[in-house]
Amino acid sequence: MDVKVTANGNAAGGIDWDLDGKKPHQSQIDFPKGTGARDVAFKLFDRTGRNLRFDSAAPIWDHVHDTDCPPSGAASGQIDVVDCSDKQLSVNNKNSAACTLHYQLNFVDGNGQAEAVDPMFKNGGGG
Repeated sequence: MDVKVTANGNAAGGIDWDLDGKKPHQSQIDFPKGTGARDVAFKLFDRTGRNLRFDSAAPIWDHVHDTDCPPSGAASGQIDVVDCSDKQLSVNNKNSAACTLHYQLNFVDGNGQAEAVDPMFKNGGGG
């Protein structure tokens, strides 16, 4: 499964994120019960002029809680990084437990400034 992550610059100098045509708080990828593990490739389209790229040291944080953003370095055990390059992050969602995974995709720009976006997965769990 591919997810298009678009970063658009805004007048305030920030970033307006879009994930497959949805704003981050509306972006939820559903993994139905019994469908097992799935690979997800997040593909970055940087339209900010800031030379954004995935933060290869910590490209994703995730946790199973009812909050919007995972804490720094969080890992639920549901998501494994498969591969990370500047413009693409591939992960495996184990989908082994019914839960909502809040995750944060981490980026850095050409000046080393950190940026992030935080959508979610809805896991149905194993068979």
